[in-house]
Amino acid sequence: MAGDHAAEVDRIRADVDRVFADAFFRSWPFTRSVADFPPTDLVSEDDKLVLLAAVPGARPEDISVSATTSTLAVSGQVSLGNGESCIWKECFSGTFRKIFRLPVPIEPDKIEASLKDGILRITMVKADEARPRSVKIQVTA
Repeated sequence: MAGDHAAEVDRIRADVDRVFADAFFRSWPFTRSVADFPPTDLVSEDDKLVLLAAVPGARPEDISVSATTSTLAVSGQVSLGNGESCIWKECFSGTFRKIFRLPVPIEPDKIEASLKDGILRITMVKADEARPRSVKIQVTA
């Protein structure tokens, strides 16, 4: 009998948590931080790093990319044109700036960036000292 009550209390607690999460977090746009935008992935390949950033509504002329050997900065402005008639807003609109500390040195003058279907793709060539090297093992007698 006591086990039945404990399970019921756990179910009610989960329902209450879900109600508060829905009411106070998911539906309120100001709970998101501009630091979270744009969402990104960083991929490491043999000789390059590739950063993919979701920037729906951005145009190439609205985005700026700059780099040093150890950092990458992406800034810009996005607008989905929701206007005053927007009832529910989860998509980001406005200006953003995000600076990434890169895991390996890059050659900043060899960066390429493209924008297609709302995805910003930044390709960065790794510096020579960061590229993997193959070493042939010598057999000694």
